[in-house]
Amino acid sequence: MITRRQYIITYYYLIRALFFGTATSLLVSVTGNACYLSAIIGIGLGLIFSLILYYINKVKKEKKIVDFLDKGWCSLLGKIILFLIGVVLLNDVLVSISTMAYAFYLVSTPVIYITIALALVIFYAIKKGVKGFIRAIEILFPLSIAIFLIKSTTFFGMVHLENFKPWLNSDTFSIFNGAMIYFANTITPGILMLNFSNSDYEYKDNVKGLLLGSGTILIILVLIIGIYGMPMAKMLRYPEYMILKKVNILNFIENIENFLTIVLIIDNIVVGVLATFLVRDVVKDFIKSDTFIKWWDGLFLAIMCVICVKVFNNHYPNIMLLYKYEYILMLGLVLSLLGLILWHIKRLDK
Repeated sequence: MITRRQYIITYYYLIRALFFGTATSLLVSVTGNACYLSAIIGIGLGLIFSLILYYINKVKKEKKIVDFLDKGWCSLLGKIILFLIGVVLLNDVLVSISTMAYAFYLVSTPVIYITIALALVIFYAIKKGVKGFIRAIEILFPLSIAIFLIKSTTFFGMVHLENFKPWLNSDTFSIFNGAMIYFANTITPGILMLNFSNSDYEYKDNVKGLLLGSGTILIILVLIIGIYGMPMAKMLRYPEYMILKKVNILNFIENIENFLTIVLIIDNIVVGVLATFLVRDVVKDFIKSDTFIKWWDGLFLAIMCVICVKVFNNHYPNIMLLYKYEYILMLGLVLSLLGLILWHIKRLDK
């Protein structure tokens, strides 16, 4: 069981994570200067999702979502979708971080070594258990907020209002598509919150986590476009990292983007760890062997490392397919899962 404060903080991390290297650059590319409007629509949809999340938490009470889906064909299908969501999220984390690390830091290091190192960090966190891990990210939360405030106050002096013009230069479909990108990349990690076993949260806890995380994303969007301008912003693959290279505190503290990037990496590690926990719980529900489950985490992470490197890192066209269309897959999985869970609840009421 985690506290309400820890629940809010965890939701904050999850909301932000998938925007690094994927959603932010795709959102800017698709919607242009209308990305703020798409983000606001996405936040509105996220509030509806948070209400559904709160309702499901209250109904399942002290059970994890895997235990709550206990019988029937919809429960079986729901567990399969939960497994797929965990795989998709962990793959996104491994691909995003390994690609960024290889491109900006470790250009002479084989990407498989980078991926294995990241997997080992996730494996170590898993062995500490859910409570220990959540406690650790709670301790890191003030650091995350402090670094964000440092970045924001440093960058606002570099923003040029001319870069925001024209204010709305996208058609309705692009704005709607952008809203779906934003919505998909926030609700998919949010599903991981259903795997906690306590239900004493309030709807306002979901709202606080969502608005806190979304507020930082909106400010980052403003900074990216305000500093680089739309033509340049659309070309950046990791815009959050690129603006960090412009940090200049009191005209003498520079070149600290490597340190500041750690917050973005922590966001992704939170998703990777909780996704691995979710996959383990699904597998444990199907395979009643303690010996197998004991070795499962290492085996699963090893398989995911191979998929990350062989399928994506070594084939750039596959990365671009993931970059452009993954949000559609995530949206389909999450909406299907919510439909099955609500159907299961309806059956239990009869």
